[in-house]
Amino acid sequence: MMSIFRRGMSSAIRNNSSAFGYSIIVSANFALLSHFTGPAGPFEVFTFIAGGVAAFAVVEATITRMFQDPLESEPSNVVALATTFSILSISLAVGLTGLVGWSLQNLAAWPLAAFGSTLTYLLVGAVELDWAERLARKHKAQKPEDEP
Repeated sequence: MMSIFRRGMSSAIRNNSSAFGYSIIVSANFALLSHFTGPAGPFEVFTFIAGGVAAFAVVEATITRMFQDPLESEPSNVVALATTFSILSISLAVGLTGLVGWSLQNLAAWPLAAFGSTLTYLLVGAVELDWAERLARKHKAQKPEDEP
């Protein structure tokens, strides 16, 4: 029974790590932008969507060299460790939204905050993955051979 639960939790973590952080960002961004610009209407929502999608598209096009190269994946233990660092990428992304919302306080804040916070989350998330990979390699190098 415990092994089924553990496999299920492992699958949930592996498949939802980046979505976990991004969903927190989107929720917090909506709260902050609504505070600074007033309630969101349909137009604000769709400009927010466009800003976030545009940031993902720019990063994906860059990383894949205009969609010619496949995206690489990290081992699940590295992704899990990086997720524990995600307070940094989430906080910086939401902080950027607060700064954009506070400084603009108009419709332009919605797409710009979505673009900027998405880009921040992805870039800082890459740094978090790098840290996690380095720590995992260091741990593996220090582990005695008889340990599993």
